[in-house]
Amino acid sequence: MLFGGILFLLLSAIVPGGHAAEFVSPAARATVTVNCPEGEVSCDDVDLELLRIPAGEVIHARGRTLHTLCRDGVTPCRFLGYEFIDGDTRIRLYESGVITIEGGDGGDILRETGEWR
Repeated sequence: MLFGGILFLLLSAIVPGGHAAEFVSPAARATVTVNCPEGEVSCDDVDLELLRIPAGEVIHARGRTLHTLCRDGVTPCRFLGYEFIDGDTRIRLYESGVITIEGGDGGDILRETGEWR
């Protein structure tokens, strides 16, 4: 039963192909669309539309899913979230409800908690 539960969580954490999920935090509202076929564990074709609320700035970026690696060091295991690159800005949305935005110098522009809807 444990394996089935883990498998369900892993598969449900990945938004099916062409389906969007929304993430909301105090300073950001994001729509993430996974464009890979349903059932693929990892995906390098994920779209982001991010509204940075205080600035009113909208960012569009392409990204990928993030996973831990299995023991073999190659196979993706546990789903962590999504990563997007926009110029020299790196945006990460984690399944746990955290958003991070880092500038080109590696410093945090934003790091806060939110929720998936």
